[in-house]
Amino acid sequence: MKKTILLLSIAFSIHAVAQPVLQSSNIHTGTNLLVYTLSNANINNVAQAGANITWDLSTATLGSPIGEFDFVDMASTGYAIQYPTANFALKFVIGGTTKYDVSDLTANVLEDIAINVGTAGLQTFSDDRTTLPFPFSYGDNIVDTYQKNGQSATTETLHYDAYGTLKVGNMTFTNLVRVMNNDVGAGSTQAIWWNAYPVYPVLSVSNSSVTFYQLSTSSGIVPVNQQSPFKIYPGSTKRTFILEGIEVNQPLNIEVFNMLGKNVYLRNNFNLLNSNAIDLSNIQKGVYIVRVNEGDQFYNQKIIVQ
Repeated sequence: MKKTILLLSIAFSIHAVAQPVLQSSNIHTGTNLLVYTLSNANINNVAQAGANITWDLSTATLGSPIGEFDFVDMASTGYAIQYPTANFALKFVIGGTTKYDVSDLTANVLEDIAINVGTAGLQTFSDDRTTLPFPFSYGDNIVDTYQKNGQSATTETLHYDAYGTLKVGNMTFTNLVRVMNNDVGAGSTQAIWWNAYPVYPVLSVSNSSVTFYQLSTSSGIVPVNQQSPFKIYPGSTKRTFILEGIEVNQPLNIEVFNMLGKNVYLRNNFNLLNSNAIDLSNIQKGVYIVRVNEGDQFYNQKIIVQ
C-alpha cells in the first residue's frame, strides 16, 4: 500500500491576493487543450517562487500547435475494461499518435494507474503515482512513494511553492498555482503552472523543454460525476440570463469564467428571493462557464453570450 507523507504548510502571512487552492471538484471532463512548444523563452524569468509572483514570458514565441489533449472519462477511451479502477483519463494526440494516461480521481488525489496506454511505451503501476493531491494549498509538500511494474519502488516530491500571474506572449493568466515535481524515479525536475478553476496545466518547464497549454474554445466543461441541478437560459436580452432550479436555502456565489479560465464576473451573496437574473452586459461575446457555489457545493454550466 502506498505511503504518502503530507507536510502541511506551517504559517504564512495574509497576502493581498487570495491563495488559490487546487481542489478535486475543479477537475472537469470535456476540457480540451492545444499544446505548443515555446521558443525564445527565458526560463530564468519563471524561476522565482513565493506569493503573488509575476512570471514574464511575454517575449516568448508561440508557433503552431504540436498536438492537443483532452480530459475524458474512461468510458470514451476504449480501455475501461482493462483498467477497472480508473475513472479519469488524459488523451494525448501528438504527431498523429494517440495515447492515454489513465488515473483514479478521488476527493483526495489524482493518481496514475497506467501511462502511455495504447502505445509500445505502456507503463503500469503496482503502487500508483500521485499527479496532484487535494486540497493542495500554498506551501504544502507531498512525498509520494510509487512503483512501476517490473521496477523498484521510488519517490517523488510535489511542492506548491508559488502562485501569481503568468505572461505568455500577449496573454496574461492570473491566480496560477506552481507545483515543483522532483521525480527521483524519472530522474527529472519539472515545474507546472496550474489554473485553479477549472484545473488544467498552463505551462510546463523542465530542463529540456518549455510547453504551453491553451484551453480551446471547443471545451465543453462538465464536472466529473456531478450533475448540475440548476438551469441558465437567456432572459429578455441576449446578455441577461435567468437562473432556476436551486431551492432558496441560502445566498449563492456566482462566478463566470471565459474559456481561458479567467474570471470575468463575480457576484457574492446572490439572493434568489430578490432576483434570478444575471446581467452579463459588460462582458464580450463568447462561450463562458457559469459557476454557482451553494454552501460547499459547486455546479457549472456553459453559456453563450451573444
